[in-house]
Amino acid sequence: MTVSRPVPTRDSVVANLRVAGSEDPGSVRELCSGFDALYLSARAILGPLFLEHLENRRRWADRVRLATPCEIGEEIFAMAPHAWGRYRYCLEHRMARIGLTTSDHLPTVRVQPRAEALHSLGPKGTVEALTTVLSPALGQLSWSVSRVDLFSDFQGFEVSAGEAARFICRADARTTFEMAGRFTGFTFGSRKSKTITARLYDKTADVEANGGDVVARALGRRLPARSARLAPRVRGRQGGTRRVRALGRRRGPRRRRGRLGVRDRRVAHDEGSP
Repeated sequence: MTVSRPVPTRDSVVANLRVAGSEDPGSVRELCSGFDALYLSARAILGPLFLEHLENRRRWADRVRLATPCEIGEEIFAMAPHAWGRYRYCLEHRMARIGLTTSDHLPTVRVQPRAEALHSLGPKGTVEALTTVLSPALGQLSWSVSRVDLFSDFQGFEVSAGEAARFICRADARTTFEMAGRFTGFTFGSRKSKTITARLYDKTADVEANGGDVVARALGRRLPARSARLAPRVRGRQGGTRRVRALGRRRGPRRRRGRLGVRDRRVAHDEGSP
């Protein structure tokens, strides 16, 4: 099996996106790889004035049953009319979803960066940008990581049940998946262990099952050769967290054009609101 790996275009890049050309139509090509998800938390102090501001925004969101603008420093967030799990204040931003709480039993801040931020800024750049945005209101932040999801996409690799035995791992648990009688992938490890799990699956089948016709129309042609995704997930032991010291070099000054993507959300404009 021949594998063509991406060719980095500079010393430090956000993710490997450029594929080396291959004349062998049967070769396997690594299309891209990088961070898919990063779950962060931090301890901080919610001052009385800032807490009053959050509560006013949350009450107004509850009243109109819509997300309402909430200013933090120079940034505008959307305060959701609902909690995020055990976090009463749920703030939506183009970079991340952010939860804040006054509970002594939880980290003050919970953050889930958006894929757009991770892919354009890289993990370290995302943490730095979040720190810049939140520090004016929360002071010094000491971040911890509770979960990291990685990914690597391959084209020309047909996932089959026989491939499972070729992968060496510490985990005893292994689960296989089928869709309409067709083998689509398997996982290594158990989420209950709260340590490391990995999934190898047919990405083309996944796209086809979740709007592949839309993707094909956007491309103006049928989906390309079958592709597979390897997606490892790392969590802190016993669901704990690991202090952020270094997430690696910021992988490239390269950014996507335009603003970071923002999902379509209704936001209430509350002129004269409290």
